[in-house]
Amino acid sequence: MVGPLLNVLRSDDRWGHPSVAQGGIALEALGYLIDIEKNGGANLNNRKQMNFKPGLRVILGDMKVKPFSDVEGWIDRADEAYMGAKHPDRPEPDFLVQINTLRENLLVLRFWIGTVSRMASSRAPIATPQFWRSSLGAINKPFHRGVGP
Repeated sequence: MVGPLLNVLRSDDRWGHPSVAQGGIALEALGYLIDIEKNGGANLNNRKQMNFKPGLRVILGDMKVKPFSDVEGWIDRADEAYMGAKHPDRPEPDFLVQINTLRENLLVLRFWIGTVSRMASSRAPIATPQFWRSSLGAINKPFHRGVGP
């Protein structure tokens, strides 16, 4: 999970097509790891693999507080963006939807890392959604046509 996330964050073209794929890979790995470690692999398919949407639900299920309210909408957008980037026979969403979905994907990854790390103690404000929403800079600001990070 860490390698693909760092690939996105270190990329010269952080908002490009490869970052959408890398973000999806990071989410896929995180969902799998959580399911193996905490659920005994209960959400794996018959081939002992994790499908993408169930993996996203596993990640969200591991969070006491969600980083945003429209989690089902995010799951659909994340699936459409990742599958569009991964499979040439699948349509890709509009570029603006794609980069906003990447932004949301990174928010989920960073939020999960923050909430499971011991930094999220009662002494630190890091555990609140407001902290994450206000602290992520360009990653947390929605893109609009003609406006980049």
